[in-house]
Amino acid sequence: MKPVNDWTFDNKIIAISPSLLNMNVYMLWISLFAEQRKNFIRIPNSHLSNEAALTLANLFEDYTGISITTNNLQFALYGIKEIVVLALKLKRPHYEIYRFLEFLSDNEYTKLIHLLSNERFGLRRVNFEYR
Repeated sequence: MKPVNDWTFDNKIIAISPSLLNMNVYMLWISLFAEQRKNFIRIPNSHLSNEAALTLANLFEDYTGISITTNNLQFALYGIKEIVVLALKLKRPHYEIYRFLEFLSDNEYTKLIHLLSNERFGLRRVNFEYR
């Protein structure tokens, strides 16, 4: 329990090891904890100190190239279409991709299907008619 005690204080995570974070962790984190809001995806961060939340957000941007903001209560992710495209490129599990697709509006979904049907993308055989 020593690492847990060293990295937590007052029931909040105060330190994050960058060596433990990778694309798999971020994709799973979003698929498990993200909640739809009107114009963005919300991920609660009530168990993180401000410093740990900023570290997580900065490393997320470094790994994905997608912007994420944070405050004391939540992370806000505005690039869900980019997350879907990234998940497809990385060949993430279908349950994650379907979860990400649920966050898209009908208009965004249609635009994404049009983008993915483009020859250059090389994803013509993927069936997205799950809705």
